[in-house]
Parts: sequence; C-alpha cells; structure tokens
Amino acid sequence: MNDHVKAYLSDIVYYAGNVIAFTAGRTLDEYLDDAYFRSAVERQPELMADTVGLLLKAAPQAEK
Repeated sequence: MNDHVKAYLSDIVYYAGNVIAFTAGRTLDEYLDDAYFRSAVERQPELMADTVGLLLKAAPQAEK
C-alpha cells in the first residue's frame, strides 16, 4: 500500500471520527436548531466522499 493510499484512509477515518466527536452528547433537536453545528457535521461526509474519489484514483483496485 503506497503512502497516498494510507493517508487517504487515515483521512477518511479522521472525518468519520469528527462526526462522532461533534455529535457526542448532542440531541437531534440541537442538530436541527443550530445551522453552524449542522454544517460542521454535514461537511465531514462530503470530505470523506472527496477523499474516496482521490483514493480510487490512486488505487483503482480498491473499488473491487
């Protein structure tokens, strides 16, 4: 596994961890009522998706 692939995988885990950390102890109502909080949480899957795209370019075999 090359260094780029390792970095992309690490980034994906990081973004997923952010979702967990950002939402820990928070309620759905807090999420719905706070645009700043919602934006921070929703940005993480977008970053994950972008990183998956980079990962697939660096290692096309990962798609299988």
